[in-house]
Amino acid sequence: MAALSSPMTISYLHSLSCNKSCLLTSQFSKPLFINQTQKKLRFSISFCLKQKESGIEQDEEEEEEFTVVTAVKSRYNEIVIVDTFASRYLLLDSTRNVHSVINKGGQNWTGAYWDESACLPPIIPNGPIAIYGLGGGTAARLILELWPSTELEGWEIDEILIEKARDYLGLSELEIPTSKGGRLCIHVDDALSPCQDDPKRYAGIIVDLFADGKVLDQLQEIPMWLELASRLMPNGRLMVNCAGIETEVKNGKPQLVLDDLAWMLNSTVKILSEAFPGQVSWKRTPDSEGLNFVALTGGLPDLSDWSSKVPVRLSESVKLWKLCETVPLQLAVRSRYNEIVIVDTASSRYLLLDSTKNVHSVINKGGQNWTGSYWDEFASLPPIIPNGPVAIYGLGGGTAARLMLELWPTMQLEGWEIDEILIEKARDYLGLSELEKPTSKGGRLCVHVDDALSPSQDVSGRYAGIIVDLFADGKVLDQLQEVPIWLELASRLMPNGRIMVNCAGIETELQNGKPQLLLDDSAGMLNSTVKILSEAFPGQVCWKRTPDSEGLNFLALTGGLPDLSDWSSKVPVRFCEVVKQWKLCE
Repeated sequence: MAALSSPMTISYLHSLSCNKSCLLTSQFSKPLFINQTQKKLRFSISFCLKQKESGIEQDEEEEEEFTVVTAVKSRYNEIVIVDTFASRYLLLDSTRNVHSVINKGGQNWTGAYWDESACLPPIIPNGPIAIYGLGGGTAARLILELWPSTELEGWEIDEILIEKARDYLGLSELEIPTSKGGRLCIHVDDALSPCQDDPKRYAGIIVDLFADGKVLDQLQEIPMWLELASRLMPNGRLMVNCAGIETEVKNGKPQLVLDDLAWMLNSTVKILSEAFPGQVSWKRTPDSEGLNFVALTGGLPDLSDWSSKVPVRLSESVKLWKLCETVPLQLAVRSRYNEIVIVDTASSRYLLLDSTKNVHSVINKGGQNWTGSYWDEFASLPPIIPNGPVAIYGLGGGTAARLMLELWPTMQLEGWEIDEILIEKARDYLGLSELEKPTSKGGRLCVHVDDALSPSQDVSGRYAGIIVDLFADGKVLDQLQEVPIWLELASRLMPNGRIMVNCAGIETELQNGKPQLLLDDSAGMLNSTVKILSEAFPGQVCWKRTPDSEGLNFLALTGGLPDLSDWSSKVPVRFCEVVKQWKLCE
């Protein structure tokens, strides 16, 4: 079965426009391309079909047809409109991002971030709402369905885009007054131009301004936000599509901020919080809606009251909004190897390293050692290796070691960390020294401050297992992209020993922004570290990918595929189903 394994280029779509149709086979129920930083949905046939939203079950072998309705280049965009059985899509610029969609069955919910804008009317005064970045009118269509008396003013800089949206996406229908008098008034102009600075005009402004797949550069400046706020009437609000986490584009190790810190990783939310201190709220849409950050000015609304005034479909969603609040900084110090930051929250303490501000360790204050992230996976290793010491290369603050000693208290762990100051601060602030004391069953952590990959550490046959979690500047170490280093590490294992590796994500995510959610047996081959391991140990490497809530990491395991049923029976209940997800690299 053929699969759509790469994005269609604009030039290809242009060539298709001559034939007007093409058949592709799709096996996915989620988008192939979702971009963490760009946050405009990237086109894939499987996403376009919206199988979950429509309730249509697609056979994996069924071929799905789409047609290119129009493809034209304007002064501002490469505009492509694509037709599928259920929907029609507007793709813009070279990123092939989806900027608008209209469903053919009359269903205006999209299951994507556009739906969020429809929750704005109940928390703003009566008055017109501006949409900066109208596109083909997706957000406007749902707002007018749910709030038919709303006066909308849509701003779009591209005249040809508006013309094509009127012709092919039903935009002109929204310009006709509804039965309650609401309508969309379209302005073809630059929404950010000073000439549009109409003080106190709007009850709300929805900002969805992108170019080349990124939030406009002008929106990274405080004066611009102050100018936009001046266009609001008293108690008016801005609602902003802020895209995703910019550093996800650069970093292999996910920024696992598991609580109220996450907003700090998005540059647009950060600049808004600087422009309006204490008055910005945020939420992040789920993976199925693109993992977008959305921001709201005007302080945190009464969530219960808001929930009671929106359609049922939005009633739980609006309860996810949180106020942007900073957290106490416990420590910030620079070592030879890292910029070390330790921050405190109500429930946890985090170790952030280097300029990427990636979370390398966490300790929960309530005594709960499960993290809900990839570190937990390492604790499933002991039942499938011989008795003997386990090395952790890339100890950090000891998060993985802590859970392993709780679950397997006889375990002898040897943690390797190159940064002496990091170890010192982890002992002071993250309870690492507790792990160096023997447990009641004799297990303990022995800490080595040294380079784990140095030849001097080549202790042949010493370890039953080696856990490799080695990163620098947010990426898997370059040394780990070579076959010889893996052969050297394997020589440190006793017979039947195994190596378990945090391999980060998909390298093409680092270029495209949104992760390429390939959900079949080929996905492991998109990760360079998994690939090099499979070359070093042909037929003996297994892989799995953690869910979004755990960072979308690839993990690899040497030594062949274990008996999954037997493995499942020997791990804590929380792991029983998790370990069954491992697959052999084939």
